[in-house]
Amino acid sequence: MSDLQLRLFVGRRVVLSALIAFALIAARPTMAQVAVPGSAAKATETQAAVTIRPELVVRASSVGLLGQRITVSPNGDWYARLARSGQISIVSTKDGIEFQRFTANQYNSRFNYTYNVVAISADSKTLAIPFMNGHIQRFDVNTTHALPDIQIGDGSSVLWIAYHPQEDILATVLDSGAVYLIRGSDGKVLFQSALRAALSTSFKIFFSASGNELLGLSENEAILWNWREKKQLWAVDSHALHSDNLGRIVLRQQLSPQGIFPVQESAEKLGLFHFAGAAFSPSGKSVALVHDDEVSLVGIDTGTKFATIPIPYASCLSAL
Repeated sequence: MSDLQLRLFVGRRVVLSALIAFALIAARPTMAQVAVPGSAAKATETQAAVTIRPELVVRASSVGLLGQRITVSPNGDWYARLARSGQISIVSTKDGIEFQRFTANQYNSRFNYTYNVVAISADSKTLAIPFMNGHIQRFDVNTTHALPDIQIGDGSSVLWIAYHPQEDILATVLDSGAVYLIRGSDGKVLFQSALRAALSTSFKIFFSASGNELLGLSENEAILWNWREKKQLWAVDSHALHSDNLGRIVLRQQLSPQGIFPVQESAEKLGLFHFAGAAFSPSGKSVALVHDDEVSLVGIDTGTKFATIPIPYASCLSAL
């Protein structure tokens, strides 16, 4: 693993990204024991999921690091570092040299907008960044010139986007919960559905390795579609999927004018069952749904959990 990849995988809370969760899984020497007894097929799939090389996962994933979003290009030659202000740096993975820097916010300082994700096209030539009012900004990586915006939906802010692994197709989810698949060349809508209607800043969207399945994720729900056939395959609730251990007590640190002092809360009250991220296995047979304190491995065909992998939960700090 290169120094860049090591820095992406080590340091901050592992529960914030499905990418890091898969890195933890891959780092374990053997995990066959986590499979449900009595199912050789499930054990085989579990073993396949846990032997993924982290460097293969990082190239298709995006991770938050020190207030920035880092996304590695599909060809593995560079990564994009997106600051919340909209400034983008393009950095070589081979020598760490920054060869492009520009600002995404082409609407100047009229808007105080926080950027949270950058998507990279399958050919590694185009960057896409979600913006408010249904806009998706796109940029040519080589020239940094802005490409025509894509506008989608009812004017709601675009919260998350993902490029199809082979085609010029963008998956988007708006803050209304609306999900769209759009063609990059002309903005044509190829598929439309929705997550729960309640507003949430946690909506995310993911393609499977084949690009045929699309996973929509909120804190409370994961929905898998076969978008080509325009049908929902399954939906799971984060609380129901989580292990039956939410009554346990977790220590957190609370900040007040009098200082920092420990507070004990139940895992249920802290909401550790919420989904924080997801990642598909390269085999296309399973998906890792990441809670704040464990990873649920779920079969794509059935939506049934076949393994649970605990991950460390760092004590949180809250302010009065």
